[in-house]
Amino acid sequence: MADLEYLGGLDDNKHLVRERSLIALEKALQEGICKDSDAAEKIEARVFELLDSPAWEGRQGGFLAGKLLAPHVENADFSERLLDYCINHLEDVESRVRLAVGELLKQLASLRGVDIYLRLQPRLIHSIEGNFDREPLEQEKEDESGQQSPRSMRSDTTIGLIWNKQTGLRHDTEGWKCLETTFKVMQCLIEGTGEAIAPHLGPHERSLIYRALLHPNRFVRETGFLTMNSLCSILRGANLMPQLDELAGWLGKGLGDNWSQVRYAASVATRAFFDGMDQESMSKVMPVLCPRMCLNRYYVAEGVRLYSQATWAEVMKDDGRKWVAECAPQVVDYYIEASQANNHAVREAACACIAELMNKVDTTAVAPFVPRLLAALVDCFKDESWPVRDAACGACGKCIGSFPEESRVVLGELYDLWFAHLWDNIWSVRESAAVALGLVVKAYGEEASPKVTAWLKENLAKALVQPKDSKRFAEMANTTTFGVA
Repeated sequence: MADLEYLGGLDDNKHLVRERSLIALEKALQEGICKDSDAAEKIEARVFELLDSPAWEGRQGGFLAGKLLAPHVENADFSERLLDYCINHLEDVESRVRLAVGELLKQLASLRGVDIYLRLQPRLIHSIEGNFDREPLEQEKEDESGQQSPRSMRSDTTIGLIWNKQTGLRHDTEGWKCLETTFKVMQCLIEGTGEAIAPHLGPHERSLIYRALLHPNRFVRETGFLTMNSLCSILRGANLMPQLDELAGWLGKGLGDNWSQVRYAASVATRAFFDGMDQESMSKVMPVLCPRMCLNRYYVAEGVRLYSQATWAEVMKDDGRKWVAECAPQVVDYYIEASQANNHAVREAACACIAELMNKVDTTAVAPFVPRLLAALVDCFKDESWPVRDAACGACGKCIGSFPEESRVVLGELYDLWFAHLWDNIWSVRESAAVALGLVVKAYGEEASPKVTAWLKENLAKALVQPKDSKRFAEMANTTTFGVA
């Protein structure tokens, strides 16, 4: 008789013990423990015992153990009972149990195909539609069945607040019942079923996913784009063409989301969207996606930046400059829009992108837009955020090197800004201003040299009278009182 001691740890209140028990169970199953009919019966009985547990740890352990056991049990009644439990716990009070339900359903879908999705579809759609909007706080307490009208809500994802006329402000990270986990279940079903699910994801199902991409809760939006990633992975060839423009538009919204996690999820979906796409299809979606993909290569969040750089190389190969030149009007419009964004990280990335555009892309394609691009950089040069000013400072110098004649219109204003930033208290800003002035002298030669030289003669010697130890607010004393709570 096999030693089944690890089954007792599947509902332990310590996460580490539960994980070790699952690992032990998986190893035993791989070694063929189910060939022992007595051991197999005991494992099955333990799974259903856990699924009926009042403790969430037990229910989670039951679903995860069921996921491991399902491929080793040929009895159809076993998987049918597991499916019934999944349906009943789709809206379990504990989110970790709902996530475990998704993992089990993914396993069942991979074993039994699209039949699992078709069984879940009505309940899944009902759950999403019923939980998409939050009820007013009073109704949440008195009437759990009431729904709040979407018109009574607006969101500001910049400051992370959701405005509700009846309840006041909500934060965009506030829980949204089981909506996020239900979308994760849908994602698991798509991944488990594979391409066979494509004909069953009709306009209504897709509209629910698209609706999540605009949800005020950023975690729901993130999960929505991860579901989009799964959707794009299975929609290939003939299945993809009817939704090509539709999917590109929604992915474009995610690539510009104000939250880095959502932007990253959209980037993952975008890579899957382009996988295996032919040149003709790419030409249809590039005007929407190219500007956003290009900007994210400079986004401040490292995960988004590195992933976007890898995606750009994978999708564009050696044709990146060509695509940017072909989409120049859309690229310029998006860069200027980004330079005015209420997120300083986006404005900073926009400055770097404008400099790249004016230095590396075909000048014939870019020349008509130079005045607009320079005007955007000058505005960023006056930004209240010093990283944005720093980026704009250097970008202006690079742009003058590529378009010296077109830049004369703003040259006088730029001189004033550069000279002023040589006094900035941020060393990198001072350095960028100095480098930019060097590029100006290189571009205009004798025309610019006297102006820069005169400023240097007047101000460089002032470094000798600067205090060795310069302190701001030295007259203020620290009166903080420290204590122990």
